[in-house]
Amino acid sequence: MPVNEIVDAMDGKDPIPKERVLTWMREPSLETRGAVYVLTDREWSRIQSELSMEEQCRFIGNYLIECLAIDPPETDWVHSGFEAGYMLAGWMQHIYGIPVTQTVLEAVASQLTEAYRKSDASARNRIETAALEHIFEQPALRAYFDEWRKDPELREAHKWSVRWGDDHLVGSGRSVGEIWQGERRDT
Repeated sequence: MPVNEIVDAMDGKDPIPKERVLTWMREPSLETRGAVYVLTDREWSRIQSELSMEEQCRFIGNYLIECLAIDPPETDWVHSGFEAGYMLAGWMQHIYGIPVTQTVLEAVASQLTEAYRKSDASARNRIETAALEHIFEQPALRAYFDEWRKDPELREAHKWSVRWGDDHLVGSGRSVGEIWQGERRDT
């Protein structure tokens, strides 16, 4: 079972062949891909030769968006939908400042848009509240979702996510009570 192989690789000290990691990344099992997600975070320096940014980022985006959209039961290796959404937002905020990540961010925003359009109300709520609102805490990332502002199907989610982001910018100084009062006035 690939998860056992991945755990053994994490527990070892030897270099981990890149081709083996790429094979694990292509596994259909979320359990396996969740273990790979942890492996690439904890033991990235042992992967030889190094994964390209494209390989790593494509995998992270695909895995987290799939978990966010389907909300699998959380296990030792699989992330729940909400946890994946928070992780996706944090990851996007992290890579935003890294040169040459614009195409990665564009691809993730496109995938997230597609997932939202295909989702039921529950999954849409998860995408908005676990991911988009937190992504929008970094105002510069909003540009990657500009189509949401213009699209009648996406406009409302965009509006509320921008409001959340505005209210939760680092250093906004607003208390939870003030934010709640502002939301009550808006309805």
